[in-house]
Amino acid sequence: MKLKKMAEISPGDGIGSIREFLFESVIALFCILGLLAVIMGGVEAFLQGKWKIVFIYIIAYLPLLTCFVCQRKIAYHYRVIIVLLDVYILSVVVLAGIGLSGAGIPLLITFSVLTTTFLGIRMGIASVLMSVASILMIGSGMSTGILPVDMALMANSTRIESWAMAAFLYLLIGGIMVACPGILQNGLQRTIDIIQEKTVSLQESNNRLKKALKDRQEMEAKLIRAEKLEAMGLLAAGVAHDLNNILTGVTTYPELLLLNMSKENALYGPMNAIKSSGDKAVTIVRDLLTLSRRGVNEKEILDVTAIVQACLQSPEYEALLELHPDISVDIHLDENMAHIAGSVVHLYNVIMNLIANAAEAMAQGGKIHITAQNRVLENDVTGYETIPKGEYVTLRVADTGSGIAADDLDKIFEPFFTRKKMGRSGTGLGMSIVLGSVKDHHGYIDIETSENKGTHFILYFPATKEALPAKPESSELDTLKGRGQLILLVDDVKVQRTIGETVLRNLGYTPICMDSGEKAIEFCQAEKPDLMIVDMIMDPGIDGYETLKAIRDIHPDLYAIIVSGYSETDRVKAALELGSSNFIKKPYAIEDFAMALHMCLNRYPYQSSALDKKGR
Repeated sequence: MKLKKMAEISPGDGIGSIREFLFESVIALFCILGLLAVIMGGVEAFLQGKWKIVFIYIIAYLPLLTCFVCQRKIAYHYRVIIVLLDVYILSVVVLAGIGLSGAGIPLLITFSVLTTTFLGIRMGIASVLMSVASILMIGSGMSTGILPVDMALMANSTRIESWAMAAFLYLLIGGIMVACPGILQNGLQRTIDIIQEKTVSLQESNNRLKKALKDRQEMEAKLIRAEKLEAMGLLAAGVAHDLNNILTGVTTYPELLLLNMSKENALYGPMNAIKSSGDKAVTIVRDLLTLSRRGVNEKEILDVTAIVQACLQSPEYEALLELHPDISVDIHLDENMAHIAGSVVHLYNVIMNLIANAAEAMAQGGKIHITAQNRVLENDVTGYETIPKGEYVTLRVADTGSGIAADDLDKIFEPFFTRKKMGRSGTGLGMSIVLGSVKDHHGYIDIETSENKGTHFILYFPATKEALPAKPESSELDTLKGRGQLILLVDDVKVQRTIGETVLRNLGYTPICMDSGEKAIEFCQAEKPDLMIVDMIMDPGIDGYETLKAIRDIHPDLYAIIVSGYSETDRVKAALELGSSNFIKKPYAIEDFAMALHMCLNRYPYQSSALDKKGR
């Protein structure tokens, strides 16, 4: 049991715990030896009549027994002092009563060794000096006759020379006996200190390893999530070009027909329904493209409050309120908000997805709180993810709904993971789009949630000091029409050329259509159009980038609009870097297309805004 207890002493406990353990062992040993001494003293007293010795043994034994029995009730240092004083007094009494021939000197040596062991080498040295002084004082007393010598067993106990020699020898022997355990203790203490340092170092290393393992697990989870998103993106990108070409006809032709059709016409409703269905299909394709992380052009300076207000005035928002009549919305938008750099379309989708998510979480009704404000972080903030210090524009969408279960919290951003009613509430891509869009804007997400108490989504977007760009005062379609300018349209798909030509003529332009980049270059060698519209992907032959690069060599100041069914790819970015170029995605609304033409012809940098009057 003692060995097991010794093994349980940790390095952090230090030499003090080891001393206490040893002291308990010594007390137990002394109790056994003391009991034997009392028994032997009793036998000797019975045989020789020396009852005084038995009385001394009993008096000396009682403190030892008390310390042993009450060791849990008496503090360690008090027990040590009691035992040491008991041994010292016993040794002095024996030395004074019996002289040099008795157990007095060995008891004094025991006293000094125990003092060194339990109180340290300094107290051990003091005990040696105190023992030497005691020997000399007792010797002086006996030599002068002050102390009785009737119990002395040695004839020379009254000679001061014998006591002086005994004191000298004790000084030598006692000094050695004290030095040895003192040196051992100091060495042990240094060893313990080293072990403690190593232990702390190992603990720190262990903590670092745990953190590294946790970080790796988080990175692996993020990688798995990114791979899922990338797979969705690759799937979307693989079909986006052809699908968007098809959707251009589905959305643009009805829009052209509706421009020249009165609302009283019997076909107006069905035609509008066709266009609305096409718009929904376009939204789904754009959502899938968002997952590919290829759809954000972070060159536009944005006002978050304006985007929030556009969301609250949109048909989607009105439809959402009709589905959830028991829900109210509380809006708080700070004045003098900082701006951010990013994409209107993506941020619009982020806000609408969060609002829809909050509404679905409150089946029994409740309140949605939407807050936008500036925030400066003086230090990093750790929440759902770590947000570094800096200046941010924050957008909070909070609900009083059911909250998010702890097991679901790490899954909510996975594609198609949803607790909503499929077919009524969306595709299951909403939160994946939120995460992808926020990350594309170099932003961060924090989540505060509790089951049955609601959820707060807090988005952090880096603030910018740049001002909002100037925009035309009016965007009415009639004000955007052309004056017969020559527009070169280059597209390898016949349907796209036909749609583009029809739209251009309706907008008051003179279109010239080419089905390849090579023909467009040949045309530009003979004439100079006012503006060029070029599809990015054309097959066979050269693509839009190579076409634009070759024509720029002929007409360096020619403005161009790059059109593609993909989001903004690296090839599109390379074409934009040639200068005097802008990008618009297929399928496009006629008003957006007209705005792009108007601004490019007037040498304004055009950036597509999907927030037209219909909330697209």
